[in-house]
Amino acid sequence: MSAILFVKLRPAPDWEARFKTWCETEHIPDRMAVPGFLGAQRYHSVDDYGCLVLYEMADLDALRTPEFERLMVEPSDETKWMIRHLTTVSRFLGTEIGQMGEPDPAAKYLHCEAYDVAEGDSDVFAEWLSEERLPQMADSAGWSGARQYRLKASDPGRHTRLVIHYATGPKAPVMSGSGEGSPWRGSVLQMSFSRFGEAFRAERSRRRRMRGAS
Repeated sequence: MSAILFVKLRPAPDWEARFKTWCETEHIPDRMAVPGFLGAQRYHSVDDYGCLVLYEMADLDALRTPEFERLMVEPSDETKWMIRHLTTVSRFLGTEIGQMGEPDPAAKYLHCEAYDVAEGDSDVFAEWLSEERLPQMADSAGWSGARQYRLKASDPGRHTRLVIHYATGPKAPVMSGSGEGSPWRGSVLQMSFSRFGEAFRAERSRRRRMRGAS
């Protein structure tokens, strides 16, 4: 299973073009040159002007390589400027723990759901997610699949799970599970978890690491 680095950043509108140029010429290419980084794609929030950069890695060891550490300690002048001015809205780091359907990396939209699940509710939550929420999403038009991640780091908050749905449209079904007639009504009402969800639109083709690259 792969690992993921999910970073949502918010540039000011008057230098958003500069930010996009930096992403395409430095931030993404520099990381794609690091051993263990497999893919990258940039998205734009459907709800605001935030930008999401999503990196796929072979595993979390990619963040412990000398090449990645060098990026952290020797940033370019443009990267230093971005660090001073960008707002990091959310950053998640996790390991893939499962899939449903056939997630399409070329999907036009991502629907991302992060959950903060109390330790004692993790088993019930996993059952609810696999037996109700994911099938509910699967019934929506344009949904191709989903990936689930166990989060190792979460900012803000202490989210423990990230689910990314791949779809062709910007709208997702409202989360249920506590409605009349649902077999999960009692369990969901008693579970202790918080959730946030957001949709993103792809802005460019996905970059993949060339086969044979070290």
